[in-house]
Amino acid sequence: MRTCRFNAITVTVLALVSALSVLNAAEKAPAASSANEIKIMQKSAAEVFVPIINPLHDSSLSNYLRAPKLRNLLGVELNSGEMKFVSYWNADVILLQENISNAVSVTAGENYISWNPRFGRIAAGNQVFAWGKADGMNPTAILNPMDYRIPVDLKKIPALSLSYTAYPAPWMSLDAVYLPFKQESMLPYVIADRIPRSVFNKYTATSFSMNITNFNMGTGAMGLTTAAAVQETVMTNDIHKEQTELYLERPVGALRMNFFFGPVDFSVMYAYDIDQFYTTAITLEKYTALSSALVDPAVDAAVSNAEFHGVIPSVLTNMAALALKASIPQSVYRIAAIELERKRIHRIGLDLKTSAGPFGLWGETCFSIGEDPKRTISRIRNPQLDWTAGLDVSYGPDDQWYLNVQYTGTYVLNYDSRFYADYANGMPDSNQSGNASYMEEYYYRAFTQKFGNQFEGLTHGFILRANWPLMQETLIPSLTLSYFLPAYYDTAEKTRYGRAMVMPEITWKISDACSASIGAALYAAVVKKDGSNKLSIDRDDVIGMFYDDSSVFFRFTYAWNMTRPLSE
Repeated sequence: MRTCRFNAITVTVLALVSALSVLNAAEKAPAASSANEIKIMQKSAAEVFVPIINPLHDSSLSNYLRAPKLRNLLGVELNSGEMKFVSYWNADVILLQENISNAVSVTAGENYISWNPRFGRIAAGNQVFAWGKADGMNPTAILNPMDYRIPVDLKKIPALSLSYTAYPAPWMSLDAVYLPFKQESMLPYVIADRIPRSVFNKYTATSFSMNITNFNMGTGAMGLTTAAAVQETVMTNDIHKEQTELYLERPVGALRMNFFFGPVDFSVMYAYDIDQFYTTAITLEKYTALSSALVDPAVDAAVSNAEFHGVIPSVLTNMAALALKASIPQSVYRIAAIELERKRIHRIGLDLKTSAGPFGLWGETCFSIGEDPKRTISRIRNPQLDWTAGLDVSYGPDDQWYLNVQYTGTYVLNYDSRFYADYANGMPDSNQSGNASYMEEYYYRAFTQKFGNQFEGLTHGFILRANWPLMQETLIPSLTLSYFLPAYYDTAEKTRYGRAMVMPEITWKISDACSASIGAALYAAVVKKDGSNKLSIDRDDVIGMFYDDSSVFFRFTYAWNMTRPLSE
């Protein structure tokens, strides 16, 4: 019922916008292009990577990052009066070590058709939406799934969609977007691999050993210690990932209002979205942790040095069995199944852009609110606020040099910062392993924030981009720096000193069509684990996981395009 209500509201808004647009079209909307022409473009880039940290590191992600690549972008744009047809395709050759036979990958880029009458613009197909005013770090750019596999070069994935832009006034435009479904983002890891296999296994005490310590010949007093032999039963990982990509009954819709007031441009938006990350639904199973033989206090056991001052082995055996039985719960709870769900999420965003002298200034924020009223706070993705503020300036000889600085951040409401404080070493209390509610709470706290991509309660980030064209823009040195500092997190686990990416590059512009580049992509995240005095690389971090793949790269690029009028 909620989806139907949203669709009805959307249709009503679009109808009102259309009516306003038609009334104001003649004098207030930008004129539609009347050019009849065809544009054809092609861009190729050959890339070679040389790892500099750990050349022997081998994983599916590393093989993808380090593989030599030949990337090709082919595009056609056809304009005919008020109609426009756009088709872009990626044809890449990626020489993956484990799969050379499937080296060629052809994927669709933007492919859509649009109608551009005077009262607005209607487009349908695979589209990329450039919402937001920030440069690259856009909290409101939520309509397209993302490719996160290369962190220094994040790309939007075109989304199948229907969009409508209206111009009810010269100082205002309205955007409405409808996605029949929302596909997944491309993550740099296999989601199921981030769940330890051991959480599915069964552990059963099958036998015990006994030692007598501190025996007093005079009094017969002694100490008795027991230890259980544990058998691990490996169970099948039952991880089910909900496939929402083609769920037509779970559409996504968004509305945006843009205002143009000369010195300041700003926008407000609302999206009825599907989360790109996951919420866990956990099913527990009760099983017996004690072997049936151990439940009987009279179980026979091999006892050495047990007969002292009338204390006979059978008595010690019974004592040991009773002690063991008391120390191990007869039944415990394990995870039987985990379902990974992409839940509904509401997003409210605001962005603005202005200038002050030579500086361009912008700000952008988005508040995301999860939707699942039947669960408690520890079981849902918490509300999250993201923001970015930045400035850029051109300076130097003929204002050819460029500097861009941004501050970005994330705040997670109700962030759980006490998991490692409440569970020593991240493990549950063994005395509570037979308590269903305790174990359920433990597992949800262990997984909910992790799979919701909420690793800190508060994070500050700083991003710098700069380039300095030289020799009439023939030689272009550039630098990109990113540093993110966790400010609120679970300090009982480890102390985090931040994560960083550094990408220096020098580009030689050989001609208008050709260029060659050499650069480096360096990744790191530094921590000090609890109880240690040494700093180490955090490979569980979203940036630190790429540390071993830090590389020097070489790139050669060739591009051309042409525009031809269509015959009348």
